[in-house]
Amino acid sequence: AAMATDPVHALAVLRQAQSSRSRLRLTLAGPDGAVQERQVRVMAVEPGRVRLRDVVRETELTVAVHRIVSVEAG
Repeated sequence: AAMATDPVHALAVLRQAQSSRSRLRLTLAGPDGAVQERQVRVMAVEPGRVRLRDVVRETELTVAVHRIVSVEAG
């Protein structure tokens, strides 16, 4: 699967994953600049942010779109 690194493509992948309920590998930049990877399912794509379910940690999180480094099916 291709990795989406630009915001427009990343949002398209996130919306598609929401409708198909598929799992994604999401790379995020934290407030301190540290990068983390999460296995997620998309709950909602909202203006400027995305609500996600971390399937490994079994938690919900809301991420600002500008913090998303890449999105990949997986």
